[in-house]
Amino acid sequence: VKTSIGLIIPFKSYGFLNINLTKELNNYSDLEQKNKLTYNDIKLNIDQLDKLSIPKNGYKILWSNINIIENHSDYLFSKQLFQFDYYKTYINKHTFRTYSLLRKINGESPLHHTTYFGGNSWTIGYHEFDFFTNELAIIGAEYHYHYKNSTTFKLILSKIPKADFTVQNNMNKNLPITYGIGLTIKSILGPINITWAKGPLNPYDINPKMENVFYFNFGVNY
Repeated sequence: VKTSIGLIIPFKSYGFLNINLTKELNNYSDLEQKNKLTYNDIKLNIDQLDKLSIPKNGYKILWSNINIIENHSDYLFSKQLFQFDYYKTYINKHTFRTYSLLRKINGESPLHHTTYFGGNSWTIGYHEFDFFTNELAIIGAEYHYHYKNSTTFKLILSKIPKADFTVQNNMNKNLPITYGIGLTIKSILGPINITWAKGPLNPYDINPKMENVFYFNFGVNY
């Protein structure tokens, strides 16, 4: 049984603030046990990008905080996330993107909450769902050349200064700089993204070997 109440506060054309309170009651008949969870989460989304599909100018800020309480005890865990995305275009053909991400989880978090999707938008050179981390920091930069109205070429660099892997229970601060090239084509189905990148074969290794990673997807990357 789950009950939820929320409030969305819009900031005109800037974004919104979302506040939610959720209470969940789980009955485990096999164990004859009841489990009560309370979720408190706040999300701030400021979106000033000029386009959703292929941005050229503007910025986007996302901040969220979630706390989960079990059976009226102390916090089971809390999770904070901060993302910053910035685009600037010169002479209508040359776009520079910089981005950063910080995520931290405190307490006894279930493994699925430590998963970070990644992908070619934030963790170039890594496979999706490579990261099970309590702490994660990402910085990156891209150069986009708009060859035609429907075609964009990309050069991408990314670095993960901190990754606290929960599976291996170790902090890896030696992850290499990853890089890649990409192609975005506009279509009636949305943007088609094709990307090749070079990244570590196993990010859990202290000195990982490098491998080729390919991405292919339709639609908008977040």
